[in-house]
Amino acid sequence: MDDPLRVTRDQAAVVECPARFIALMAGRRWGKTTAIRARLLYRALRIPEWTAWYVSPSYALAYELFRSIVFSDEISPHISSQKIQPYPRIWLGNGATIAFRSFDRPANLRGFGLHELWVDEIQDVRERDFWPVLRPLLSDRRGVLGIAGQPRGKNWYWKQLVEPGLAGRQGYRTFIFPASTGIAYRGPEGKAELELVRSQLTERDYLQEYECIPVEPDDAAFRAADLDAAIRGGFEPPIPGVRYVAGLDLGRVADQTAWVILRADTGQVVACGERPLGEPHETQARIVSAEIRRYGAAVWIDATGGATGGHGPQDAYLVLWRKYLGACTEVRLTAGRKARLIERLTLALERRAIGIPAAASRLLEQMRGYRYEYRGGYYWYYGPG
Repeated sequence: MDDPLRVTRDQAAVVECPARFIALMAGRRWGKTTAIRARLLYRALRIPEWTAWYVSPSYALAYELFRSIVFSDEISPHISSQKIQPYPRIWLGNGATIAFRSFDRPANLRGFGLHELWVDEIQDVRERDFWPVLRPLLSDRRGVLGIAGQPRGKNWYWKQLVEPGLAGRQGYRTFIFPASTGIAYRGPEGKAELELVRSQLTERDYLQEYECIPVEPDDAAFRAADLDAAIRGGFEPPIPGVRYVAGLDLGRVADQTAWVILRADTGQVVACGERPLGEPHETQARIVSAEIRRYGAAVWIDATGGATGGHGPQDAYLVLWRKYLGACTEVRLTAGRKARLIERLTLALERRAIGIPAAASRLLEQMRGYRYEYRGGYYWYYGPG
């Protein structure tokens, strides 16, 4: 490859990859950010008017990459201008631009169509922010989407971007490089450092962070095997004479309102969904209640904190929802009560008493990301990862 950026053979394969969707899973200190930097410059220096973004979870990481390019003796002669505000950006002499953005405020990541977009440290980016915010930036120009990081089990980006590349799906390419294949660990001192790291980390953490092998987290509330076994059946319309139960969790500002409807006799999830963040409670209540009433489901509603999340008068939203739902059972979850509910659900999954349609991908993803933590010496606290 005619490239002055001195990359390794493995990094060069990433730089020259022609796929539209690229996943780079590389162990710590392998050099994935170096590979991304080389790829962006390789194209920017050769394609006039080419436009790309580098996105990272933090501004500090994005700014560090910006500086590494601006102060490079090899690249600086090709830079026609640069600016830092409102975000770092570089213009090359041929009209190509590279911008450096952070994911700390996803709503601010708006822009014109891109030729290429790279998201680094993908494991620190939430799915609900990733697709609706970043994906539209590439549609106008059918741009390239690249992600880089380490696995966190077989989660959303593993399923949607890594696995298609491993399976050879057209337009996708996946690279997996253990840390041991990077320059930093090739010599005797590097090998010794890896052995030291392995002795200091749990096997689970070492496999994911350094070997890039997706494993089920130690603190996963639900076993991956149980969730896989629960995937069966499909969404169903209401059947006369069948009893249904609905669970409803209200949100608007921090979390989305979500609901699940199950058949009481089989434990099969027949309907589920969630409403957009920021949607007024009255709009949510009208739409969701109509769906629940269609099944004639008995409703259990999470009323913890008055279902306000601290953003409204106690019980104000519950009064509104009751107007649309009619009779419902309100549950206020203490840490201990929530733990017992999760334990019962875990047992039901182990006994294959719950069925979840494959189409309920969002529900399955949230359950795969659920975590637990022991606090205070006397109870388990559960929450999404």
